[in-house]
Amino acid sequence: MEAARRGLKQHQEFKTAAFNFQPTVWKKASKQTWKPPPTGMSKINTDAAVFGDGTVGFGFVIRNAEGLVEMAGSKRTPVQGDSTFVEALAMRFAL
Repeated sequence: MEAARRGLKQHQEFKTAAFNFQPTVWKKASKQTWKPPPTGMSKINTDAAVFGDGTVGFGFVIRNAEGLVEMAGSKRTPVQGDSTFVEALAMRFAL
């Protein structure tokens, strides 16, 4: 009898959760295009991520005015920090 009560309770919880379900709405990515630096200069683009396992990852690409890659790199390391901090690490890594 106890198993039946637990089963009924779980079924009711499931129905409540399913009824109140709010799907995630993803915003469409903006269309951004890379803009070259002035002639004779280079441009650094970075990106970073914070993972749930206590590590962060970051990378960079350095391109010239013609869009040719001059240097690139990436790294994953056990560092604690938010995305702003990790973006700063990516810039330091690039430099």
